[in-house]
Amino acid sequence: MKTVRYLIPLLLVGYLATGFYIVGPDEQAVVKRFGKARKQPTLPGLRYDLPLGLSSVHLIKPAETKRIWIGRLADDRLGNLRFSEFLTGDQNIIHVQATIQYTISDPRKFVVTTQAPVRLLRYTSESQLADVIAHRTVDYVRGEGGAEIQNTILRNLQHKMDTFESGLTITAVNLDSVLPPLEVVDYFRQASDARNIRDQLINQAEAEKQRTKAESQSQAQEVMNQSQAYRDQVVQKASGSSARYRALLSEYRKSKVVMATRLYFETMERILSQLQEQLIIDPKENIDLSLLKERKR
Repeated sequence: MKTVRYLIPLLLVGYLATGFYIVGPDEQAVVKRFGKARKQPTLPGLRYDLPLGLSSVHLIKPAETKRIWIGRLADDRLGNLRFSEFLTGDQNIIHVQATIQYTISDPRKFVVTTQAPVRLLRYTSESQLADVIAHRTVDYVRGEGGAEIQNTILRNLQHKMDTFESGLTITAVNLDSVLPPLEVVDYFRQASDARNIRDQLINQAEAEKQRTKAESQSQAQEVMNQSQAYRDQVVQKASGSSARYRALLSEYRKSKVVMATRLYFETMERILSQLQEQLIIDPKENIDLSLLKERKR
């Protein structure tokens, strides 16, 4: 009886000691009392609450980035092809494996709102991935559409998680691999090679177009420069001639007889300099015109 009398207090003390718990520096604790969670998470340190059975403590690391995998397990690179099959908008089947990264931004919602928030995230991720791929072609999914698909899934998935009040924040969605079915992988490879050749030809044509365009622009600029130079030359020549005639006009007005005589002599000098033979005639004497005929012979 004596032993039982001492044993009961020890058991009681031990039971009450189960109410102690430690919250790490990077953790927050959500405490449930009689199934109802406290409004505010418990901060780091040594804490005490009701003993085991009357309360439960859920330790959460809000800053820790967690991952789930779609189409494969964490340590399985190839994955289960049956679970990674998705149907594209052009009725092709492809194997897609993705990684979803998330954090627990609201520990209380994470513990209280849903019973299995991570499982909910997995199912919702698969649903969103299937929905997005179902509205896009296989070439787009396997080609340039990767970034757009990832952003769309992230946005839609976050909206769903907020609607469920899951307390999760989606930080990244990554398409790890996008592969055609093994039975048609050769055909997809041939199609990919054909697209690469097409893109190469397009790039070559574009480069040739740019080169031809540059040459044409250079030639056009050269013609414009030549035209500009010729125009300037003609303008300068015309300006010089105009200035010369204006100067002659001014001198002519000062002394008309002298200027007229000078112009006459200059004109005759230009004309006579072009003749091979010259015949000087005195205007005061009579001229025998037969002499001119004989000179022509």
